[in-house]
Amino acid sequence: MTRRSPIRPTRSRVLRLAAAATALFTLAACGGGAASSGGDSGEPFRIGAIYTLSGPTASIGEVYRSAAELWVKENPTIAGRPVELVVRDDKGTTDGGTDAARSLVDQEEVDAVVGRDLSGPTTAVLPVLTRAKTFSVTMSSLPEAGDPAENPYTVQIEAQKKLEAPSTVAAAASAGAPDLGLLVVDNPLGQTTVDTVNAALPSSPGTRVVGVEKFQTGATDVTAQVRKLVDEGATTLVIQAVGVPDYATALKAVQETGFSGPILGNSALAQPALAQSVPADLLGRARASGFTPSVLGGSLTPQVEAFRTDLHTQLGTSDLTFFLYLAATSYDSFGLVKAAAEGAGSTDGQAMVDHLVANPTEGLRLTYRFSADDHLGLRAEDLRWGVAGTFDDGVVQGDPSLSS
Repeated sequence: MTRRSPIRPTRSRVLRLAAAATALFTLAACGGGAASSGGDSGEPFRIGAIYTLSGPTASIGEVYRSAAELWVKENPTIAGRPVELVVRDDKGTTDGGTDAARSLVDQEEVDAVVGRDLSGPTTAVLPVLTRAKTFSVTMSSLPEAGDPAENPYTVQIEAQKKLEAPSTVAAAASAGAPDLGLLVVDNPLGQTTVDTVNAALPSSPGTRVVGVEKFQTGATDVTAQVRKLVDEGATTLVIQAVGVPDYATALKAVQETGFSGPILGNSALAQPALAQSVPADLLGRARASGFTPSVLGGSLTPQVEAFRTDLHTQLGTSDLTFFLYLAATSYDSFGLVKAAAEGAGSTDGQAMVDHLVANPTEGLRLTYRFSADDHLGLRAEDLRWGVAGTFDDGVVQGDPSLSS
C-alpha cells in the first residue's frame, strides 16, 4: 500500500477533499458555515484509534477514548494539518481487531494508529499494520509488540512482563517469602508471566517457583488452584489476571484458603472496585506493578496534576474513578505520533520510527526511549509498585520499600 505524506495525499483522498470542498462551497452559497479544527485547512492528519469499547473491559476503552479526545482538543494540528480522530472498537476479540485494523488502513487510509491493550486483538492488529507499513503506538504488553524484527513500524509504551519479573522476584525475596506460586490466566499474557518470572529467578538468589496454576478468564471459582499452590509451599502468590472480575475471583479464593503471605499482580490489582468486595486487610498485602513515579500518589508531576484537572473539566467530575495512568498512556500515544510525524517530516512508517529511536520523547508518564533493537519505550528502572486499596481520584500510593 502506498504511504501518504503531509504534502502528497493519495488520489482517493484527493477525491474526498474535492467532494468536501464542493459541499462547503454549496453550503456557503446557501448562507451556512463549517467549523474546522483549530482554524486550519487542508488534508487532515488522520489518526486511527483501536480500543475495546464493548465487552467486560469496555470501561477501560472509554478511558482511552476520553484521553484521546482531550489530546485532540488540546493539539488540533500535526505538521500544520488538522487532526482527525477515527475510532474503531476491537470488541476484545481477534476478529474484532482484524476488522478494526483493516477498516482504518484500507478504507479510512489513516496516517497512524494508536491503541490496543488486550492480547487477542493486538495479535490480530499488528500483522495488518505491518503489512501496510503504517506507523503505530501500541499499549499492549505483549513481547512481540515491541520487537522490530516482527513489527518494524510499531513502538510500544506499556511495560512488558520481562521488565516486571525481576522486581516481582525481588519483592518476594525482600518480604522473606521467596517461594512463589503463580496463578495466571490461560492466555499468552499468562504464559509470558510464567516464562519471565522463571527467567528472573537468578537475579534474586533463593527464590523459586513452587507451582503454576492456570484459569480461564471469567472463571467464577479458582479456590482449587489457589489451594494447590498453598499446599505446594507458596509463600508469595503472583496473580496475573485480565481485569477486576478475575482478580475478585482470585482474591476470594485467597481468602477462603487462609493464605496470609504477600500478593503481587498487575495494575488491575489496585483497581478501586476491588475494595468493594475484598477485605481491607487482604488488599493491604497486595501490590500492583506497572506504575511510573509520575502517576503515583505523592509524586505526581505538575504536568500530570494539570492533566488530571483537565480530565475533571472534560468529564464534569472532581473525582476520577479510573486509573489516571491509563488515561496518561493514551494521551502519550498521540504525543508520540505528533513528535514522530513532525520530526520525520513524513508519515512514512519507517521514518517516523527512526525519529523516535534517535530522539527520546517526553510524555506524561515518563521520557520514552526507543532503540533500533528494541521498540519498547520503558525500562525496568522506570517502574514502581502501587499499594492496593489506596486508590483516590485516579491514583494509588506507591510502596517505596519495594525495588523497581
